[in-house]
Amino acid sequence: NSDQLTFLSMVQNHIVKNGGIEIESLYQAPFTMIKSGGIDEVFQDDDIILNEVFSIINDMKKPVLKGMHE
Repeated sequence: NSDQLTFLSMVQNHIVKNGGIEIESLYQAPFTMIKSGGIDEVFQDDDIILNEVFSIINDMKKPVLKGMHE
């Protein structure tokens, strides 16, 4: 829905601007401007997308090993 798209756009912009994001941030301003409960409330009807967003954020935190695919 439109709230979800807006929320994901905000997350994307935050990552580009700051080089990453902490999951805790998704429960704070400005992410609570769409829904006061943050990401949980925005995606309350779609656990699959909610879990995918968390997974992507966690994957971004993992270090990339050089030479892994050489």
